[in-house]
Amino acid sequence: MAEADRAPDPFGTCGRTAQERPTDPWDRQRVVAFSAKRTAAERAKSSKACCYSWYVPCPGGRAYRAESGEAVVAALSSRDDWMVEVGRAETAGLAPGDRESLAQQWSREASFEHASVASFSQLALDLLAVGAPADMVAACLRAALDEVDHASRAFTLASRYAQKPIGPGALDRRLRQPLPLAALAVTTFEDGCIGESLASVVLAERARETSDPVLREMLATTANDEERHAELAWRIVAGTLSVGGEEVSVALTRARDDVATELASGRSTWSSEARGDVLRHIVLPCIDRALEAGSKRRSVVV
Repeated sequence: MAEADRAPDPFGTCGRTAQERPTDPWDRQRVVAFSAKRTAAERAKSSKACCYSWYVPCPGGRAYRAESGEAVVAALSSRDDWMVEVGRAETAGLAPGDRESLAQQWSREASFEHASVASFSQLALDLLAVGAPADMVAACLRAALDEVDHASRAFTLASRYAQKPIGPGALDRRLRQPLPLAALAVTTFEDGCIGESLASVVLAERARETSDPVLREMLATTANDEERHAELAWRIVAGTLSVGGEEVSVALTRARDDVATELASGRSTWSSEARGDVLRHIVLPCIDRALEAGSKRRSVVV
């Protein structure tokens, strides 16, 4: 290992950072950063522990994950029953290469939005398993319907650019047991509070930049929906803190520290500026307030 790749003392045997290509449909860089704080904590259990935090930039929609944590999407198929009327996007005069690139882009976007339907359906089951209130479960199911609309619109655009019908194949459900409360809190924080907040910001920016009125309206609508989904995620996180006690607080504090580590690492990615702004101005202030409010509630109970 090159000296520049080593973590700071006393963790010299650990790599400071690493990058690899994930095996997911987006094929984008996963950013990995060495976490000195998490490593120090884990060294109490194992003297050779080396801990890292990472993220994979992803498109709009909440990732649907297998037990391994891998994002799962359906393969594409030739079908038109996921197509809807979205107006006439500007396709005239596009070069064949540009048309193909846009078809691939919207196919990938559609695949993740389609998988998000399953993700919110699974989240609804997780919420039911921990006794969540009716309005929270209802908001989760409405979000799943939002994702049906997002996927349908994206598949429609992909089909128009490809000049052939494109839709989803069968989705491997990868059924799992409901998540324990602490795991539900952290997953919601990462995929909802962070992921959907970022999706909302990026989609809104794309909407402002496009000159096509059909695409602009579609992107702006999706951005607004993702913002509502992020708000739901923060409600879920607050709910887990109110009933989950110290275990949930510790798990979320670790996830919060990983965010701080990511910001300090300065790693450059396709969405680094937008993600950095979301983490700095939305995620850290909100999670700090949520953790503080949870701590105050526990002290009152004690």
